Amino acid sequence: MRLIFTALFLLLAALPVVAQERLTSEFETRFAERNPRTLALLQAEFPEDHAALLQRLKVIGATRQSLAEKFAAGFDAVGVLRRKYAERLRFAPAEALSGLLVQTALFHDAVHAGEGAIACGVFAKNGTGALYLRGVSARYATHIDAQSTMFFAAVAAAVEDPQDFGQSSPNDLTALLTTMAEAGMPKAYAEAIASGNPANRNLCPALSTMFRAAAVYGTPEGLRVRADLAQNLEGY
Repeated sequence: MRLIFTALFLLLAALPVVAQERLTSEFETRFAERNPRTLALLQAEFPEDHAALLQRLKVIGATRQSLAEKFAAGFDAVGVLRRKYAERLRFAPAEALSGLLVQTALFHDAVHAGEGAIACGVFAKNGTGALYLRGVSARYATHIDAQSTMFFAAVAAAVEDPQDFGQSSPNDLTALLTTMAEAGMPKAYAEAIASGNPANRNLCPALSTMFRAAAVYGTPEGLRVRADLAQNLEGY
């Protein structure tokens, strides 16, 4: 009889924990479903950061926030890691930087097609957090995961095979924009890039075009711009 009461006591004591773990696991599972490649790469290349992120996600999952708020907090947790390593991107190999910029261009294209020019301009100016504020991040989960994966892959490449193309200067960007103009880029795109105004309907496609150009512009100036642009993508 004592064994039966002991067993019942243990079962009852465990019930709140089971419920708590189930609630947390729901968010963690859905976050993992949205970000499989990012989590896999972090686990392989940055295991300590991966473990810390999982612990942070567990804490977020245990809060009383809505699921949308939890996903926004999870994005912020990944953003902490992106900011931690952003400066390393200046030393990433050229190919890794190209992959990151092309993926970022594809992300811009998708948001422009799905949300329109003005909303995409806000996204281009403020980063992926704008999609969470707008309540549409789930639509772009594949792009968020892919861009984040390329970001951390470039960081890993910078650690394993560091390259130094030198510090970028305004003249380097001018050289890139001149080449783009010679290739047929509309003047309005150059103006949109120069202004950085999210209300400019050309900002999103202009930045997408610039990312693609920087990804293939292989002169010393182009490589410096490529590395400089990559460093400023921690917000995506």
